[in-house]
Amino acid sequence: QLVVGPPLDVQDLLQEVGELNEAQMDWANRARLKMLTMVDAINEVIDTFWMDASGRLHLQQTDLVPIIRKIEREASDLARLRGVKIELDLPADGCTVLVDATRIKGAISNLVNNAVKYSLNGGTVCVALSQEPGLITCRVADQGIGIPAGELERIFERGYRVRSKGTERIEGTGVGLAIVQTVIQKHGGKAFVSSTPGEGSVFGFTLPTA
Repeated sequence: QLVVGPPLDVQDLLQEVGELNEAQMDWANRARLKMLTMVDAINEVIDTFWMDASGRLHLQQTDLVPIIRKIEREASDLARLRGVKIELDLPADGCTVLVDATRIKGAISNLVNNAVKYSLNGGTVCVALSQEPGLITCRVADQGIGIPAGELERIFERGYRVRSKGTERIEGTGVGLAIVQTVIQKHGGKAFVSSTPGEGSVFGFTLPTA
């Protein structure tokens, strides 16, 4: 299962040459943001190919807590560039379920990166994981621009993107949420969304534990 990892840090590479001035730092940050966007797009192409080809899952008992902690670390660069803080609300004793670890990690990463990208004015993204008998729930809440009620029913369609003045500068392919829904459905779970324009959105999913 091929996955493209985070790119090298342009800023760190340049600082090996010497201290950066404000203009150079701004250029390095914009270059880093472009590379992060390219990595996301490449991984979406890989996941789309998986959906359209076999779509098979490689299931194993997996603790989702360290996976989410790794996602938070990987998303920290994008969050820093967007002025966004990521908070985690995870079970102290872990949360183990039978899943394809690579696919679930990709789905959660997609939700976290989306939440960060659409938090245009900073704010906090909270990733929460909870467990009850027979069910695990993962929620990713942001304080971003939100989604109009009329758009919500189509938000998981492949290729569909909300078009507005607030989203015109946000890069994306429109397939990320479709990938999330496909991955979750193949695990027997359900993806969900709720949103209030101007206040933020909550994306997430439930997974059966038995």
